[in-house]
Amino acid sequence: MQRSPDASMYGIVVSGQNWYTRFQRRHPHLDVALILTAAGLFVLLVCWLVYGPLEVSAAVSSFQGLDPGHRATGAPTFAVTLRARNRNVWRHCFRPGNGTAVVAYAGVPLARADLPGFCVPGLGAATLRFAAAGGGLGIPGALYESLEGQRGRRERVALTVRVRLDEDLVVPHNVVNWLDEDLVVPHNVVNWCDAMLDGHPPGGSSRCKAFLMGCHD
Repeated sequence: MQRSPDASMYGIVVSGQNWYTRFQRRHPHLDVALILTAAGLFVLLVCWLVYGPLEVSAAVSSFQGLDPGHRATGAPTFAVTLRARNRNVWRHCFRPGNGTAVVAYAGVPLARADLPGFCVPGLGAATLRFAAAGGGLGIPGALYESLEGQRGRRERVALTVRVRLDEDLVVPHNVVNWLDEDLVVPHNVVNWCDAMLDGHPPGGSSRCKAFLMGCHD
């Protein structure tokens, strides 16, 4: 009886497995590792989107009452413009009551303001204008002499604007129905901003330095 030739006689082996199947057999846990890696990267992305800090800057557009106490007719007052830019897709909201701003010269606080609540939309910006006022007439004589000395020498007078923001919500579209309010952990952010008495931006970066102060009850 004559035997018909088959593929094995010519050195050809037919297999039902392709290269990917063989690779999976050699590395049986690769799929699990890839899934865990993707999940970890997704969690990191979500955390970055939620907790990315705002880019805050402050400018003093006008002032009055910077006279020595014995000549002053009113308290030192500064018109401040606060700008916040949000690079996250989720918006940040800040509650009224605990938000404050303090304007200082040479480390000495001169004026203060309570900030209203406001929100910064995702991938957007917000501008807040307010007046900060001191609690007494004029400024101390030594500060007045230092300030007038700088202005007499045509030097730019640097101020510090310390802004405390009481964060309330950081959620998509401000919807929190799916999240228990007891689990929301707001925190305070203090921004140290450089500003100039002439209203122009300071040299270099005008972005404030942000410091996380922790949670509150």
